[in-house]
Amino acid sequence: MAKKPARKGVFPRGEKEQPAHVYAERIARKFNLSITSGYRSKAENAAVGGAPNSYHTRGLAFDFVPQRPGAWGQLDRAKAWAYARFSRKFAEVLWRVSGHYDHLHIAIAPGKATPSRRRY
Repeated sequence: MAKKPARKGVFPRGEKEQPAHVYAERIARKFNLSITSGYRSKAENAAVGGAPNSYHTRGLAFDFVPQRPGAWGQLDRAKAWAYARFSRKFAEVLWRVSGHYDHLHIAIAPGKATPSRRRY
């Protein structure tokens, strides 16, 4: 019997819920980004000045930077994509707002992914 081709995209239709880092890595590949932060303990989060109830401490948030220095347009495209197509999948999409001028922060909505303790 022929094997079905793998589903494509960040959130393939019909795919069962994946760990949050799987979606983050797919976003990074799609937009040629590097992930600089994922899960953080509450102490680590406080040390970097993160919000006290950050999605990072729940294993649902990731920070991205362009792989090519200065290619900020990659973050613009990723933010626009997140808002336009998958707004219900994300709890936060922060870029060019207070505290997020040097990276794109995306938090996957609770219930849309399994929390991940993957660190970057």
